Amino acid sequence: MRRCYEKKQLKRVYACYKNFIDEFGYSPSYDQVQKLTGYSRGYVSGIVNELIMLGYLEKPRERVIKLTGLEMK
Repeated sequence: MRRCYEKKQLKRVYACYKNFIDEFGYSPSYDQVQKLTGYSRGYVSGIVNELIMLGYLEKPRERVIKLTGLEMK
């Protein structure tokens, strides 16, 4: 079952990944995103999966999440 998230929640998690990758050169863990956003780890996982389905993030292998180049506005 697909869950619908509010655009502001998607944007918040996307911005977290973008800023973290820009600063450190690698993607944050779900725990790090949880601390930065205040969302639960499971909620972060769901939002990340939604962002992958929408084409904003990609997961080329386990524990690696990359930006696709598609900007979220």
